[in-house]
Amino acid sequence: MRLATRIAGEDSRRMLTRVAEADATLRFAELLERAQAGETILVERDGVAVCRLGPPGPACTLDTFTRFLEMLHAQGGVREVTESPQRLA
Repeated sequence: MRLATRIAGEDSRRMLTRVAEADATLRFAELLERAQAGETILVERDGVAVCRLGPPGPACTLDTFTRFLEMLHAQGGVREVTESPQRLA
């Protein structure tokens, strides 16, 4: 049984592994260990990605996010979101 397809990017330490849902179910504990070690695992259902397991990213607090949005707004980079988004040129 094939567990995964591995795709190496520019940095071989940042390996992306693609795993079928059935294999992920059978080997979940192993995949968590690999994710904890820094590997990114993409779980697929019928060939379509449904979730990604990997090491946690940096924490973002509400205050940090609010300051980020305020900075973007001050630079003119935030536009109002509408029901019918427009394509940006």
